[in-house]
Amino acid sequence: MGEYFDIVEKKRKFFDSFKTLDISYRIEMLKRLKNSIQENENEILIALKQDLNKSAFESYISEISIVLDELNYFIKHTNCTFSIDK
Repeated sequence: MGEYFDIVEKKRKFFDSFKTLDISYRIEMLKRLKNSIQENENEILIALKQDLNKSAFESYISEISIVLDELNYFIKHTNCTFSIDK
């Protein structure tokens, strides 16, 4: 259980460092998530088949493509000006 608390504490310290407010950091994390989804597409399709009995086509259209489109949108538009309230 101590390992769990160590992980949570490490994540809290990182969040408190305000690194996540950096636009380039956010874009990099979105790109890494997109890459991870693309690299693991077959595993995702298998899981959706096992869990929800979705075909590969249905899984891609209703799950994966939507998430990838959203990621592309946010990667493209994260540079837009936004307000951060502290």
